[in-house]
Amino acid sequence: MDETITTHLAEIVELVLVTIGAGVISAVGIYLESLAVGAISAGQFEVAVWLFAAGVVALYFGVYALGLSQVIPRVRRLRRSLARP
Repeated sequence: MDETITTHLAEIVELVLVTIGAGVISAVGIYLESLAVGAISAGQFEVAVWLFAAGVVALYFGVYALGLSQVIPRVRRLRRSLARP
């Protein structure tokens, strides 16, 4: 088992880094969306639109581009390779 983990260490490190990146970008997107709601409440419609658009882009990259397109396939591939003897 130790030999398997050491041979796949690069994949595991990449998976952890991509997962952290997806989480950070998603958190930034959520924060920008909350700022957009605050800007709407303050009556700053133009600022709110820009913050909303930036939040949508960040959430797209965090959730879809990294999360669904990178993290999930890497987890499946790593599980398959670790399950083989």
